[in-house]
Amino acid sequence: MDLWEGILLVKIGVVLGTGFSGDLGTERIIETGYGNVRIFEFEFGGKKVYGVKRHEELEVPDIMPEKAYMLAFKWLGVDIVYATSATGRLTENVVPGNLLIPHDVIRHGIDERRDTYTQKGLLMHGAPSTIFHDDARANLIAGMHASEDYVKNLYKSSETLESGFFYEGIAHVVSGPTFRTPAEEQDIRGRILVSYNLPDESYTEDHDHLIGMTAREAFAALEMGIPYALVLNCTDHSSYPNHPSVTHPQVLEALNVSGEAGFKVLEEAVRITPEDYINPLSIPIASELDFNYKTVSEKYPKLADIIQKELDSREN
Repeated sequence: MDLWEGILLVKIGVVLGTGFSGDLGTERIIETGYGNVRIFEFEFGGKKVYGVKRHEELEVPDIMPEKAYMLAFKWLGVDIVYATSATGRLTENVVPGNLLIPHDVIRHGIDERRDTYTQKGLLMHGAPSTIFHDDARANLIAGMHASEDYVKNLYKSSETLESGFFYEGIAHVVSGPTFRTPAEEQDIRGRILVSYNLPDESYTEDHDHLIGMTAREAFAALEMGIPYALVLNCTDHSSYPNHPSVTHPQVLEALNVSGEAGFKVLEEAVRITPEDYINPLSIPIASELDFNYKTVSEKYPKLADIIQKELDSREN
């Protein structure tokens, strides 16, 4: 919480993904140590929000500056973050055009150390049960319910997109920018079968999965102590059996329509978020024994100040 123009209001961050290229209004540059971040301030869902374009400088998914923009959000006092992400089909029942709000995430073949702020002088242990925070998910779920008629009408003229709404599921994260091969995706589906002890590939609504490259930013939000959730936008069949493998132009073409659906869900989630919402999370650092201000501040002064402020608040 903070004062925006003299009024106590929630501070909301939004992360806009592939396909978004519009102007957002007032901007500022924040240097984070992990790179400069261009933060926009604009009206959205009846509230003033902070926004970032995930692919601002054509960052490829495997080297995106998610730690930079989540640190920038924390520096600005953001209380809650919502995001959209373009994803591909992985299992039978979630198809292009569908929207899914995941409740959990699985990382495949990526360097998990890149997702943490832990370094020399700083040790952090985020609680995985809050990777997609209940408060943020609840607002996104309400936002998606409020958007269903709008999305259905939006898709009426599309021959390739189907409206469908999934309120829980798994986000599978892979490295990029190359899409997965059919064999790689089949390997992931095979592991899903084993994990859920399913006899075959007849997935039910309790087993909804999409594959993408950007949900790893949830780990940066967790370590910054910011409630975070996202809506996955299924844009393509990826490398699903009996369908042509995806190309990036296909993704962008789908997002010409389905991208608007994802942004509508974010807008409604922002509208629903209480103006007096208070962030219940803290930064996951156990004690001063896990932090050396001097060491961290040499390269990441804003991160060091954020951690020190967290530790100081526990003494009050």
